[in-house]
Amino acid sequence: MSVYSTLSIEYQEFAKKALREGLEEYDRRHGWRGAIANINVDPSDSTDLLNNFNELRKNSECSFCAMGLVSEVYVDYATVVLEDMSHGVIKLSKTKWAKQFIDNDTIGPNINSMHHILRVGDVVFVKKEQNNDSEYLLHQVPKVNGAIIVIEPSTGRVLAMSGGYSYEDNQFNRATQAFRQPGSVFKTFVYLSAFENGLMPNTVVLDDHLYIDQGPGMPLWQPRNIGNTFLGPITVRAGFEKSRNLSTIRIARFVGMENITKTANKLNIYSSDIKNYATLLGSEVVSLMTMTRAYAIIANGGYDINCHLIDRIQNVYGSDLYKENYVTCEGCSLPFSSKAFNMLTPLPPEVHMNKPQIIDPVYAYQMTSLLEGAVKRGTAMPARINNQYIAGKTGTTNHNMDAWFIGFTNDMVVGVYVGFDVPATLGKRETGSRVALPIFKKFMQKALQDKQSKPFKIPLGINIVEVDANTGMPVKKIKNTKDIHVINEAFAIGDESKIISLIERKHYYDEDKNRWMVELEEDHISQIIKNITKTFNNK
Repeated sequence: MSVYSTLSIEYQEFAKKALREGLEEYDRRHGWRGAIANINVDPSDSTDLLNNFNELRKNSECSFCAMGLVSEVYVDYATVVLEDMSHGVIKLSKTKWAKQFIDNDTIGPNINSMHHILRVGDVVFVKKEQNNDSEYLLHQVPKVNGAIIVIEPSTGRVLAMSGGYSYEDNQFNRATQAFRQPGSVFKTFVYLSAFENGLMPNTVVLDDHLYIDQGPGMPLWQPRNIGNTFLGPITVRAGFEKSRNLSTIRIARFVGMENITKTANKLNIYSSDIKNYATLLGSEVVSLMTMTRAYAIIANGGYDINCHLIDRIQNVYGSDLYKENYVTCEGCSLPFSSKAFNMLTPLPPEVHMNKPQIIDPVYAYQMTSLLEGAVKRGTAMPARINNQYIAGKTGTTNHNMDAWFIGFTNDMVVGVYVGFDVPATLGKRETGSRVALPIFKKFMQKALQDKQSKPFKIPLGINIVEVDANTGMPVKKIKNTKDIHVINEAFAIGDESKIISLIERKHYYDEDKNRWMVELEEDHISQIIKNITKTFNNK
């Protein structure tokens, strides 16, 4: 029997290496937690030393890491004896990261001596320095973990998957078995539902204070943007690219929970109804595989896919026992002399996707365009790679407990999740952009090396129009075009001449200033006092 896997050996190595390096980089930012153990042994006694190493290996967190005994410590370097009884040096100049770990938000003072890091008798993990056989780098196994998955969007073939730092030491697969909050990664489906229900990328919405009544006896819910800042009137595109919470909630209130639920359900993200606004900001748990598959459906133009690891199983005679069929080809099996190729009736073979189209390709492309904009101008800008077409979205949960990034080109979708197995904060500055996105980029830089990704395919039904990025106004309608920032906007044909606004207050477009103006009927201070009073009275 022969089993044919979808995995690419090359991509699998790239993915495993990118995940490990990304987790290690995060870990080093948070300092040195100390040696594995400190033992009293003569470094020249190979039998005693190896017995100690073997005993420590039983509870080791990293079977593939090299283990060494610190034999001497000086100001600028320390010497180590390895398991093969060879000797090496760890230099202070390459160990400056090893400040004392205090907690995930706090590390100790700068290091100026190896005595602040190591003692004689310490057993530590080390990694060999490249191009130097005698020099080693101090290493520690990250407490944080994560996963990466790579999917071919047109077929659902899983090209690579790594479910953690070390499969040899922990078989829990965080790509499929870990269910964590996705944060802003879920916003994509709020905006997709908005397009399905009549909004456009240049629809104007207010990014400002918002208070939502949660019912009798409940306090008013006041969602906030990261940094507690407000941008005022912005376009749907700008709200997505900058990952604004307040404009997203306003869009969701217009679209309706029922419609957003329909979008999430048909993509198999959630099976139950979405009942609260916090879910729209990514509070409901989901697996990395599920979320990455949903992004793949957007990337492929809206076709449903089945993510799978096996393409074909054949018996010893070469007959298929199982075969994953992605497409149906009408006419492909006909002989050349058949009627299908008769000069009088030239019927070329027709290829059809075997999966149903569950998202309109127009809306899928509009969402792809917003995701590409997030990489060009928004929170995902660090994902940019020269001369490559990339779309993607960051995700960070409350208190920075989980960090996500999902991005794609035309022919591969990559999802990354990072977090602690026992949920804990990653640290106050550890966002999806800083923790998960670099892992995505490490993989992509290898996978796209010496390759050129293609522009995202524009389907029939889309009209590309030049607009001002700040106001969403078509350039041809702008009176003063001196300082505008022109971008190409994707409209459904017939929508390009419409102007839609969701702003509740009195507002107007100032042609001379080329900006949306909002007339405040009540200042923010009195509004806040009014809502605080209401909250107090509800208690």
